[in-house]
Amino acid sequence: MAYSQVSTPRNNTNNGGSAWGNSNNDLRRGSKSSGKWFYGGNFGGSIDRNIYLDISPLIGYRISEDFSVGTGLVFNYVNTSVTSFTLYGVRALTRYQIFNDLFLQAELETLRLNSAGRSEWQTRLPVGGGYRQRLGGNSFFTFEVLYDLLYDSDETIYPSPLILRGGVTVGI
Repeated sequence: MAYSQVSTPRNNTNNGGSAWGNSNNDLRRGSKSSGKWFYGGNFGGSIDRNIYLDISPLIGYRISEDFSVGTGLVFNYVNTSVTSFTLYGVRALTRYQIFNDLFLQAELETLRLNSAGRSEWQTRLPVGGGYRQRLGGNSFFTFEVLYDLLYDSDETIYPSPLILRGGVTVGI
């Protein structure tokens, strides 16, 4: 399970609390002891003047030592003094270790947005890369920089096509 900081939706009025985010996936190289299947995802959020909730479980398969694929569910709930909405849907992702702890990653998300007066499907195609640093055991610090290739400022609730994620991932 992991908690990660990402680009937050428009109208985010959270001043000082944690932002909700997508998962920071535990897609690390397979080992003989861990098998080829992996699972994890994200459960995170904050409750202060605003409510942010992210529940995004993930299951994946290590095709080779360097290449992994995964799929998961996405659920986000946001309630602020400015806006309230729910996002839910599915995602698929791939990660390729290019050198030691550097990796390339691509995702495809299809999300249903439900908010006052607005209910629609949104699709994102974030691509980019990142770095992971072992903290000990099955724990890693991971930092990712992704760019949504399908970003359209008139159609999305996200303020930017740039997605920055960082967090601590703990293997279960």
